[in-house]
Order: sequence, then C-alpha cells, then structure tokens
Amino acid sequence: MASQSKKKQKTTSTPRVVAFSIAELEPDVLLNVFDRVEFHVHSALLKLHSAFFPKFLDSPDKIDNPPSTTGFVYEWITKIDDDGDGWHLISKPDKGSSSDTPDPAYKGDQSHQEKAFENLLSAIYNEPYEIEKVEMFRTMTSLADYCCALRAMSRSLDCVCASGRNRYLYLNIMFGDKFVLEELVKLRHPQLFHDAVIRSLGPWNTPAFLEFKNRALKQQCERLHGQIGVKIAEAQRQILETIDEEEDPAEKLELSKVVQIMASESREGEDGEILLPFYYRKLYSYDNVFEGALTLLMENCLQLCDNSEYEVIQAYNKDYFFCVDIYKEDYPWDTSKKDW
Repeated sequence: MASQSKKKQKTTSTPRVVAFSIAELEPDVLLNVFDRVEFHVHSALLKLHSAFFPKFLDSPDKIDNPPSTTGFVYEWITKIDDDGDGWHLISKPDKGSSSDTPDPAYKGDQSHQEKAFENLLSAIYNEPYEIEKVEMFRTMTSLADYCCALRAMSRSLDCVCASGRNRYLYLNIMFGDKFVLEELVKLRHPQLFHDAVIRSLGPWNTPAFLEFKNRALKQQCERLHGQIGVKIAEAQRQILETIDEEEDPAEKLELSKVVQIMASESREGEDGEILLPFYYRKLYSYDNVFEGALTLLMENCLQLCDNSEYEVIQAYNKDYFFCVDIYKEDYPWDTSKKDW
C-alpha cells in the first residue's frame, strides 16, 4: 500500500474505534491501522468481497498466537515498509515473538490513508462514503487492488450516478484531473470509464490521451478522436452548403460574416488558436441556421451527466467535444468476467 502526500503525523494515545455492524453477527476481526484507528469488522464479509482476506486470515504461515484477550478471532496490525513509503497489514504477533527492530516512520499522510481504508471497508459493507477529491479515489483504488477488492469498490461507485456529495468524484473527473483512466480500467466501472475517456479526448488541439503510457488505451482514444474528426469534416461541409445554397446575396454575405465573427470570438486569447468545440457551439446557437449541420457534433454522449450539468461542463471545457460513444466491446477488459 503506497503512501500519498507528505504531512506531519499526529499521535493519539487511544485508537479511534470504527465498528461496522451486521444484524445478529458480532465483529470477529480487529484491524489496527497506524495504532490510531481500530476497525471492528466481520471475517465472513471480508472473505466474501475480498480475495486477500480468505488467503491471509487463515494462512498456514500465520503465527499461531494464543487466544486473544480482546474477544476477536483475528487481530491485525500495521506494518510500515522498510523505506517508510508504504504500509500493509499483518497478523498481530505474540508479544514474545515481536521484533526488537521498530518500524520506520511512515512518510505519507496517515489520516488520508486511514480515511481511504475506512471508505474501502464502507464499500465492502455497502455503506455510504464520500470521495471529494481524485487523490482519495486513487488511494482507495490502490488499497482495493492490494486487498483484491476492486469489484466491491467498483459496485459502490454507482452512487456517482445520483446527485449528492459523491457527485464530487464525477465532477472532478470532468472538470479537473484527466489521468484517472488507469484506475478506472482496474475498477471496470463502465459509465465512469466511458465519460472519462471522452474527457481525455480534449483539449481538441492537445488531447490528454497523447500522454497515456497504456498503449492500447492510447490507440483506442486515437480512434475515437478520429471519429470526431470525421464528424467535424461533415459538419463543415454542411455549413458551407448552407451558405452556398442561400439565394439572397445579402443573407449569404451575412452568414459568411457570422462564420468569420464566430471564429474570431472563439480564439484562445487575441492571437491564440481557434477553440473548435467552442466555435461550433456558438454557430449552433446562432438563430438555428446551422443547427441541422451541427446536430451530431453537438450531441451529448456522456452517460452520467444530466442536461443542467452538461451546460456547465460545456462552458468550463471550451475545447472539448462530447459527441462520441464507447461501446461495451471496446472496453479494455473482459466484460464477461464477474470477478477480478
């Protein structure tokens, strides 16, 4: 489990207790994270939703400890990696077998890691949680990957389809961070992946996908970018035909001037490049003259975005088109697999 942003650590004498509940079933697992938080959870649910816990809770290599005095069948504690950058959970050893060498200091943000782990457990328990920043999403995905609980986290992300606090995650993907596709491929959440791919196709002049390290994902984005290019060419042809077919010379001249003015007003700065998506949106809204030519180019293919949000997203993302679909057979994972 890797560390994130560095931050001065706080210490507390008594760990905070976070107890998850299941009707008529007492917690039998104690997970102590950084000696600051104790998570009281159920082995049955952990084993059901994570391939990590069935393998390690009852591992034959686990130290055979005497019966716990806390009433828990399993007690796990935090072990800091030798370089101090990461951490993981281990079965709590007997006092007599503890190493004399203390763990190194953890270099990351303990509070951030604790919250991410609590969120992951909430996902496993199908309980609500908040993701306000993409960095929390990344850390949760890393923890879910380590704990083999990606499917549980993926299912929990359905909450972004509705309004509410977790909407921050979707809006952050659409308004801010462009490089979460690697995490979304791991999570295999089709709607979030679909919309994040569309966002990565911009800015139109310098699309984000050009920096992707995943070759297959980059090639897929190149194909989608090309599909939008075909729509642009067809729209431009119809715009020229609309002007050319105008019989009134004065009106024809007026339409030509409108196109020039819209292009000038769509530049990024006085001498900057024309922002094509913004330019075509301005033409689309001009007195319905070019509406027919631009209908396909102005299409909203985002799956998790309603009309009111789409207007805001368009206004913020002036150099982005949203008029291309990604189909199930194009997802970079085996959609027939139910466990991963």
